[in-house]
Amino acid sequence: MIMNIEFSTNDFGLASTLLALEYELIQLDRSYPTRVQFIFKNEAGLENTVAGFWDNSVCLPPQKLLSAQRNLKSRLY
Repeated sequence: MIMNIEFSTNDFGLASTLLALEYELIQLDRSYPTRVQFIFKNEAGLENTVAGFWDNSVCLPPQKLLSAQRNLKSRLY
C-alpha cells in the first residue's frame, strides 16, 4: 500500500488547527492565483485530526490556535 507523504488543504481554519497541534507544515503552494495550498507532512493521526476538525470534535487551547493563526498569516503576507 502506498501512503501519500503529503496532505494539502486550502482551508485556513484547518491549516491553523493542524499547525496548533504541531503537524509539520512543509510549504505553502502559491501556484493557484486566488488561493494558497497549505502542505503538511502526512503523519500518523493526521487523517483522524482532519475528520475531527470537520465533525467539531477537536479540542485545543484557544491561545494555541490564535498563535498558529498569527504564524500562518505572517507566512502568507
